[in-house]
Amino acid sequence: MAESAPRPRSSTDESLRAYFRRIHPADWVYPVHLAAVFDAFEKARLAIRREGPPVFLATSIPPQHGKTSAYLTGQAWLIEGNPEAFGGYVTYGQRKAERESTKVRDWVRGGGTPIRDDTTAKAEWRTQAGGGLMAAGIDASITGFDALRHIVVDDPHKNRKAAESRLQRDAAWDEFMGSVWTRRHFNTSIFVNHTRWNPDDMIARVMKVMGDHFAYVNFPAILPDGAALFPELHPIEKLREDRRFMSAYDWQSLYMGDPQPKGSRVFYATPPTYTELPPAMTVAIGVDLAYAGKKVSDWSVAWVMGKHRDVFYVLDVVRRQCTLPEFVEDLKRLRQRYAAPMMIYGSGVERGTADSLRMLGVPLMWRPASTDKHSRAQLLAAAWNDGRVQFPQAGAWREPTLATFEDFTGVNDPHDDEVDAAVAAFDQLNEGVAMPGAGDTVAQPDISRTWKRRRAAW
Repeated sequence: MAESAPRPRSSTDESLRAYFRRIHPADWVYPVHLAAVFDAFEKARLAIRREGPPVFLATSIPPQHGKTSAYLTGQAWLIEGNPEAFGGYVTYGQRKAERESTKVRDWVRGGGTPIRDDTTAKAEWRTQAGGGLMAAGIDASITGFDALRHIVVDDPHKNRKAAESRLQRDAAWDEFMGSVWTRRHFNTSIFVNHTRWNPDDMIARVMKVMGDHFAYVNFPAILPDGAALFPELHPIEKLREDRRFMSAYDWQSLYMGDPQPKGSRVFYATPPTYTELPPAMTVAIGVDLAYAGKKVSDWSVAWVMGKHRDVFYVLDVVRRQCTLPEFVEDLKRLRQRYAAPMMIYGSGVERGTADSLRMLGVPLMWRPASTDKHSRAQLLAAAWNDGRVQFPQAGAWREPTLATFEDFTGVNDPHDDEVDAAVAAFDQLNEGVAMPGAGDTVAQPDISRTWKRRRAAW
């Protein structure tokens, strides 16, 4: 079928930059740093009007740096300027897709473009000229629609858990290839935008498979010259503070657009040492258990950690290859000495063991290991690499413990018992991370007077 003649231009040729300022509140900060995105939408408009080639752009933008608002504004602008052009917005879930579609519809309607009364649903609405927007979750097929003139795939991965799942990454990619890519017309522009999570996320696959079609722009939160990408909302001081409390794994992926594969070092800094302890501390004990007394078995470990303000002090580590009854006596001694709560991460086996130990006088709390070892270690690693985990100058356990952390990758490590125990202690002290379960408590006692009496021992 022969292609029809180009439609005349809309009466409005307002630039996207001017449109952004017009539709958003006066106190909104214009995202100057996303100029490449705005330029791409300008070219996409030319493609819709058959005055230039379509745009294929992938962008990595840090959280809260204006990425979704820029893309939604761009789609509203395309529809207002070309009300006959039908577009698509795809994200990780249907509810989010419909919520963002509503924003675009309201902007378009507010600009004076008539919307058909019989197609005002959040998932699909149309202008009287036949254009409009369909919105769908990445897990829902968008087949059955006319060819789309502009498609935005925004945040196809909901969170790290989804992005770390090979099954979910494969499903998102299959939907992109089977539904999104096949909905394009000869002048359809496609944008893929998300915060980076994983070396095999959607941007990575797009560039690997379609690098000859797509351009890729990464927007790191901190630029190579040390300046902030979006200083109006995220000044460099704030970003440095964010980086201080984030693991390198999260920082490099989410904020710098440079996701690192699992299997590299997690604890890369040498922790400082202390010579004195603060007069008052909150203390917790983390535990990891082995289940055999053989020399080749894993270690049973108890990790005692104190916290004062935002600094964590390693007070004691007990690491033994012994039978469980022998280690129970160690736990009783630690409990008597520090009067601190104890916690273990683990499976159902550890839960049963914790129940048994409580009957023997060891109040060991159990928490399900709902994430993998690498993920659980990230908060501790952030404090460790920032120098906020401090070790004593001496201790028979000090050097082997440091060696274990130096070798830890979180992926099939031969010895990771101490890291598991340390994380269990750290999470109890890091408010809001380890939450109490039924019948348990992780409320930390005020032991300032206890520590005043015992400081001499150190």
